[in-house]
Amino acid sequence: MRKSFVPVGLLCALIGVGTTLRSESKHLVVEHGTFSIHLLLHKIGTEEYTVTDLGSGRLVMTTTSTFSDRGMKHTTSSTLEMSPMFAPTMLEQHRTPATPNSESLTEVDNTSVSMREAGGSRTMRKPPVAFAGCASMPAAVQMIMMRYWIRHHQPAQLPILRIGEALPLKIKLVGHDVFSSKGRMVRLKRYTIANLVFGREILWMNESGRLAAVMTFAGGLPQEEVLDEYEPVAGELAHSGVQQEMLDLADLDQQIRPEADGAFAIVGARLIDGTGAPAVENSVVVVRAGRIVGAGAMGMVTLPTARALGDAFALFWSGIWAGTLIGGHNHGQGLRW
Repeated sequence: MRKSFVPVGLLCALIGVGTTLRSESKHLVVEHGTFSIHLLLHKIGTEEYTVTDLGSGRLVMTTTSTFSDRGMKHTTSSTLEMSPMFAPTMLEQHRTPATPNSESLTEVDNTSVSMREAGGSRTMRKPPVAFAGCASMPAAVQMIMMRYWIRHHQPAQLPILRIGEALPLKIKLVGHDVFSSKGRMVRLKRYTIANLVFGREILWMNESGRLAAVMTFAGGLPQEEVLDEYEPVAGELAHSGVQQEMLDLADLDQQIRPEADGAFAIVGARLIDGTGAPAVENSVVVVRAGRIVGAGAMGMVTLPTARALGDAFALFWSGIWAGTLIGGHNHGQGLRW
């Protein structure tokens, strides 16, 4: 009988290869999705993400967003590695076209956090609860951030790990929205997030913990990202988001101490009436009981028997301000209508 022998070293190598292949086979894609990126309800790009299970409670998410703005293509690629309970262990981001903060890397171990961004670096003690941040927070990264926040008992403030001093996030559940899409009811939880971008974001999560949509006014115009399955109700989500933004503005308005109320005059500003007529220098605008009751050049308008706010503004655009007087929003200038 003929016998074959395999050298012990080769046998060990084969076993090692087999173990590696079995280990790699455990890396399963457990989640995938695509968001449409909208500006003023017009689609300008997409974001696609994938979540892979690495085993032992570890996950890695990769996401790439691409959109065009004023003829220029922008691409952001992010990789987020997580330990159990969605705790970030690494967040890396690359953006094109290149800017001073287009490359960033945050690494988290058991005791410390190291960050590199905008040509600088920083190391700090690891907070008990915190999430990694970067210059651009794609929808998929925000989705994992929300899962982390929920799994960590929804703290009133969530610190964000950035190379600079960043204000903690304030995440609030503010309502629920129900829509009908393709013959089924869509139920979403609506949140606001303060301090992540300029102003407050509005974000919707579905019942399975996926981010359905996010809306931001950071650029001055509403920008939305909508998960593909919720694209049929994108318009209704935008309407809900604008309503929430108005509620947020009203809330901010109530936090500002008014400089004057009742009857008062704003004097000395340049007045633009919105009709195309020449601007009026050194103008007077009279407000009484929440309405503009007079406006014009100094000496042509009767001042109320009340306090006049001299040099209140360098520029007064009466067309916009008339609308905001009626709407009750004062752009943070501290006048109570």
